Amino acid sequence: SDPTTLSSQPVFSQVQSGDQIVVYKEAGNVVIYRPSTNTIVKEVAAIKIALRNGTTNDDLFRAFVTDLTKQAPNIIITDQRAATKTDYRKTVLIDPTGTKKTEAATLAVALGLGLGDLPQGEPVPAADFLIIYGGPELVLRNGTATPGALTPFQTTLAQIIPTATITSTAPASTTTVAATFIADPTNKRTAEAAVIAALLGIGYSPSLQAEPAPQN
Repeated sequence: SDPTTLSSQPVFSQVQSGDQIVVYKEAGNVVIYRPSTNTIVKEVAAIKIALRNGTTNDDLFRAFVTDLTKQAPNIIITDQRAATKTDYRKTVLIDPTGTKKTEAATLAVALGLGLGDLPQGEPVPAADFLIIYGGPELVLRNGTATPGALTPFQTTLAQIIPTATITSTAPASTTTVAATFIADPTNKRTAEAAVIAALLGIGYSPSLQAEPAPQN
């Protein structure tokens, strides 16, 4: 395992490069095994999560699930299906019973998600937490010298990914960007970013290049 992808979760604070994380779904626990010393570093209870696609885009939802399991190998996905609505515009983590608010807040921070309440009409799942996928949140930067250059791109974005939310727009740090691209500054949404790039017909960059990271 790569410790850098797990560092946001305290349960993985002792993970070193080369360690193996084994999830026992039937037993409901997670074991961190270190082959170099043939030892079990830690054994913890797995987190059971139900997933709902609150959009009509299955490709983006599948990419989100891929990113989620990469960030949090200590989870067990109890089930995943369409939500009761398909117009959710924000991905949220929910404590469906209201009994694990502290754990929910910690997990939400680790996964880079917002917290939410169980929406009316959404059944209570048989899981510790519920995540409703509501489409990507994007910060747009104008890397050209043309004012208003973002407007046609925003129109295209709304047509292709109607549940996408633009959190802010601003000029880029340079006006000589050769081609439109998407980057994932948190390194938590790499699969989702790649799918967005494919849907929009733009480039994908694993880094922001010379552009400062957005603050939201």
